[in-house]
Order: sequence, then C-alpha cells, then structure tokens
Amino acid sequence: MTEYSKIQKRIWNSKTFLQLSEDAKFLWLYLLTCPHGNMIGLFVLKPGYVQEDLSWTNQRYSKAFNELLNTISSNGCKGLIKYDEATKVVYIKNYLEHNPLINPNQVKSAIKKLQALPYSDLFQDVKLFTQSLGKSLYESLYPSLGKPVTVTVTVTEAVTEEEIVQDPIQGHGPVIKIPLKDNSEFSVTQEMFNELQESYPIQDVKQTLRDIRLWNISNKERRKTPAGIMKHITSWLQRNHDKGKNRVGGEGWNV
Repeated sequence: MTEYSKIQKRIWNSKTFLQLSEDAKFLWLYLLTCPHGNMIGLFVLKPGYVQEDLSWTNQRYSKAFNELLNTISSNGCKGLIKYDEATKVVYIKNYLEHNPLINPNQVKSAIKKLQALPYSDLFQDVKLFTQSLGKSLYESLYPSLGKPVTVTVTVTEAVTEEEIVQDPIQGHGPVIKIPLKDNSEFSVTQEMFNELQESYPIQDVKQTLRDIRLWNISNKERRKTPAGIMKHITSWLQRNHDKGKNRVGGEGWNV
C-alpha cells in the first residue's frame, strides 16, 4: 500500500462525484484511500475486504460498486473504475494523473507492485494511460505491463516436459528482426507487434519497425544492446507519434 493518496478539494464540486449516491460517494473515497490500495491505483480488491472494512452487506456493497463501474464521467467515459472478476483486480482510472510518480524510487516501487499482482487484462488500460502521461513513466512501466506467455518445451534428459514463462518481448513468429550491437538480431514477435500497434493505434507500426531495421543496418556503430533495444523502439515510436509521422493512411495529423 501507499501511505497517502491525493484527493483534491474540488471533488466536492465535481458533477461526476455529485451525481453519485451517498454509498457510492463513500465507496469512491474508500477506494482512493483504503489500505489495500497502492501507488498505481491497480490492486487486488475482494468484495469481502470492503464488506469487512465498512461493515456493509454484500447487497449494499454490490449496488455501490456497480454504480462506480457504470457512472458516466464528465469526459463522457463509462466508469470511474474497472474490475477484473477473474483476478479480483480493480483499476482506478486516472489515479496516476492525480497521484503522479515523482521520482525514480517511486517508479521502482510501482514496478514491484505490478510484478506482485496477478496478470489482468486491465494492465493494458494502465499501459495506454501511462503512455499519455509521458515517455519516461511509460517506458519504465512498460515491461511489467506485458502479458506473460506460457509455452511448453521438450527436454530430452531427466525432465521430459517443462512449462516456462517467457519474457513478454520474446515469443513465437517474429514480425521483423533488428540488428544489434553484438551482431545478433532482436526478434519483434507478433504478440509484441500487436501490443505496440494497440499502444500507437494511429501509427503504421510495421513501417516504423522497417525504418528502425534499415537505420540499424546502415548505422552499425550506433546499434543498441539487447538491454537497450526496447527503449530504442519505443522512443522511435513515441517521436513519430509526437511528430505525426508514419500515420496510418498517410503522413501528418488530421486537424
């Protein structure tokens, strides 16, 4: 958990907050400050936790919780929170906007919090949101937000079959290979490509990856190490995004 959460005074003038029922308002404040929360607003929250802490019945909790899930906020988006029923992970939207990570130690702590959580599809929401908050935060948290891939390998010695969890930037079926400083190649898998395209939906990611490959072929002395290649790719994508380059359907932004 984190020791404190910022709640701005203007919440009491917020149209979104004022339209909530009394129980939903109370539950919202609870979620922002509860002992189960953390510095990224993404944490395990089982119904029993809330019911025990607030001395609420299941019916009272469910009604207020569903209200937070379905409320239309002032920006037109549905829900102040999202919830993964399978893993019991709740995501407080925009939490990091109001509670930013302001130094490298906080970012390191946030990464540890992420790695301790069961993987949830809500990680993708956090990934897209952190991208909008800035390159430094997004690139720091990105690896921990990737989906783990389970593959089966056959071992011919004492062990016949073993399951391993593969690093999310690896996988099967490379889309493109990028030369590295040690003359090996980094494989951009289909899964990784899909995540990059999802993160940069208006950019032609495949063309950008071709550009990155050609640049590294032509600039052997400036190639990246295996540890630095991901930052190289995401930085290039972010620059294109900021400048409106390699846009799907053509260069530049529609205004």
